[in-house]
Formats: sequence, structure tokens, C-alpha cells
Amino acid sequence: MSNNNKKGVGALDFFCIGFGAIVGVGWAVSINNWMANCGGPVPAALGYIMALVMMIPIALVYCELVPMLPVAGGGMAFAYKAFGEKISLISGWAAFGAFVSIIPWEAIQITTMLS
Repeated sequence: MSNNNKKGVGALDFFCIGFGAIVGVGWAVSINNWMANCGGPVPAALGYIMALVMMIPIALVYCELVPMLPVAGGGMAFAYKAFGEKISLISGWAAFGAFVSIIPWEAIQITTMLS
């Protein structure tokens, strides 16, 4: 029986990381419009600080959960361990829906980056 546990990062993994970094920069391109239309850099900075403060508890939870459950799957794996199959299914599809809903917006921003 062969061992399918992959150790390391392959060429496809590097491509996916690079592509995600390029496409995922769409929000950074439109930040100038956000600052111009929302009061300037001070409200934008306050918004980033508020988002940072809200993300700290989530980061601390992940810091505790990852050593306790070292499996692939992220939030879905944690939801499965804590709440069972139904909630983990909902969690996984909700995360997938969130990621997919951002793709069209980021695709539009590519034209701004290229110009």
C-alpha cells in the first residue's frame, strides 16, 4: 500500500499560491477610491485597526486549535470535531461561498491594475 501523505510543496502548489496572490490583490487596487470616497486616510486607518482588533480573538483560537487538531481542512475540520458532520458541512460551504463571491469583484480589479 502506498503512502499518499504528501510532504512538501509542489509546482502546482506554488502556482496556486502565486495566482492567489496576484488575483487577491484586487482590494489593494481600489483602496484609493475607498479613501477618497470615505473621508480620507484617517477613517480608513481606523477601519483597519478595528478589523485588526476583531481578528485577534479569531487568530488566538486558531493558535490553540491547530496543535490540538493537526489535520487539513481549517475551520471545517474544527467544526467537525466540535459540532459534528452537519455543522461542518454548513461551515465548509459557507466558506466556499464567501471565497467564490469575491472572485468577480477581484477579476474586475485586474483591469485597473493592468491600466
